[in-house]
Amino acid sequence: MNGFRHVSAAMTAALVITASARAEPVPRVAPAAGSVIATQLGEEIEFVDVPSWRNVEVLQEVKAGDVLRTNAQGQLAILFSDQTQIRVARNSTLVVKERIPGGDTRLSLEAGQIFARAARGGPQVYVETAAATAAIRGTDWTMRVDGDRTTLSVLEGVVELANPQGSVTVRQGEAAAATLGSAPSKIVIIADDVHEQMLVNVTVRAAFEAFPVATMQGSSLSAARERLNAIPPAERSGAERVLAAEIALDRDGPTYQVLARLPLSG
Repeated sequence: MNGFRHVSAAMTAALVITASARAEPVPRVAPAAGSVIATQLGEEIEFVDVPSWRNVEVLQEVKAGDVLRTNAQGQLAILFSDQTQIRVARNSTLVVKERIPGGDTRLSLEAGQIFARAARGGPQVYVETAAATAAIRGTDWTMRVDGDRTTLSVLEGVVELANPQGSVTVRQGEAAAATLGSAPSKIVIIADDVHEQMLVNVTVRAAFEAFPVATMQGSSLSAARERLNAIPPAERSGAERVLAAEIALDRDGPTYQVLARLPLSG
């Protein structure tokens, strides 16, 4: 669990540094299901009570009925009140269907991919897709939706993947897939060279830390850092401040984020 907490805390810290350049979260009147703790670029949310899309801000509370989506550059992380942690990958749409205080959390992944962790000993978490529903309790997993096909890989713990045609139990280091109208089944994850992919062997911490912080890499990232260093911090635009924080986290690591004071439980 420390791996996700390090990544989440570091990403939160980067956004704390640039908070003055970001818009304020929209206050919600009902008890929140959770809160957005990190964003990248271009993420949007549609509130259940306001049927229009708006940009997602860090520390924005979410509640049942809200829809979140990312574009080709976007990523976001959500910490729910039951300590379930969800990282939404690029080109993904996630619906917060239900969060019962002291009870279950129910989500719907309509498209794309999520990386997630549910607190051990906590309530049940259900993730619905068109092809199947995953029932999770205290485990780490990743789920992907490609049209009518759902793929689930378990990094740690046990997940039940089920639909009206059948169910399958997926354990640590295993994967399963379901297609609309067909029962879920175990799959062997292989690369083109017929070796097992790293996903089934990598540690949970490494899996989350491998997710890139900055959209640029290599010489482009170095050039951007040099350009930003020539601009006094007070004169940087909001986008430049966010980029500077991302580059610092990518190049200097979480220890750079000395201003982080937002605790994450779980």
